[in-house]
Amino acid sequence: MKKEFNKIFKESISLGKSAYKKYEPSFEKFKKGAIKNSSYLLAFFSQSELLKWSRNFIDATNNPNAYDDSVDAIYNETHIGGGSHRLFDESHTLGGIFEKVKDTYQDDSFLQEVIASVSVWLKDVTTPSGMPFVNIDNKNHYDQSAQWMSDNIPGASKQWFYDLHMYDIFEILTTTCGAIGALFFFKKEDYKKLNELLGSMSILSILSANPLMGISVITITAYTYYTKKKKLNVKNMSKGVAKSAIAWTIFSILGLKLIIHIIILLVAYRLIKKSSIKGEDIYMHIKNIWNKYVMKNVNSDKVIYLLK
Repeated sequence: MKKEFNKIFKESISLGKSAYKKYEPSFEKFKKGAIKNSSYLLAFFSQSELLKWSRNFIDATNNPNAYDDSVDAIYNETHIGGGSHRLFDESHTLGGIFEKVKDTYQDDSFLQEVIASVSVWLKDVTTPSGMPFVNIDNKNHYDQSAQWMSDNIPGASKQWFYDLHMYDIFEILTTTCGAIGALFFFKKEDYKKLNELLGSMSILSILSANPLMGISVITITAYTYYTKKKKLNVKNMSKGVAKSAIAWTIFSILGLKLIIHIIILLVAYRLIKKSSIKGEDIYMHIKNIWNKYVMKNVNSDKVIYLLK
């Protein structure tokens, strides 16, 4: 049995290496493209609308269970915080989730409790409400602070203040991608691009109220200045700020559905342009489909068919 497992394992490793060598040029091209357009990609994945899609996906593929009920028990009893209850119910921090899961079934093993905790966390961290870094014990003090921020800081709102206390799956993703990009630029000693990336991450951490990215920016900046002894270039940082701010604003105004439709059209156009398909052939195909649809579904003498 052990020999068979080792044989299968070695074959799998060999196949993996072969596949990587085969597609390595494509991987490298993709990596370079992603890094080159990191300002726009980070702005795209900082859109809160993505969390509505991830929540719908989780809801469609998972059913609530006893562990979920245990984590939401305090809110269901007290209704503290309303839609923001995860910040106040002592049950949605990492430690709080594990404690509630542990108390659900007395005969669960430690591994079962860990798996259940991760499952509950994953369901909630992919929603627009997000998950709290820490529990807020004094809700009145929190409400006063939120009101003060909203009244005295330009651009701030109660929702923005709430987001500062929370994190979600896309904030983790964008922060991780930004850190990986920074490591790449450190390795290449491309400090011009690094400064641009830091500018992008700085403005997005503010616009999307992403504390994780803000901490990452501070860490990378400190490492660049104190360890690498490199000065920050304000001009290059400003370029990153402008790119991500404009992209974030456009994505927010137009909405992600329209943006994705435009991207699909652009990709399709590029593929068609590179192929041997002629524009006339595409038009004829669309014309035939449209005319067949009209003939089948519209009963009117006034219908205008697409002509040759």
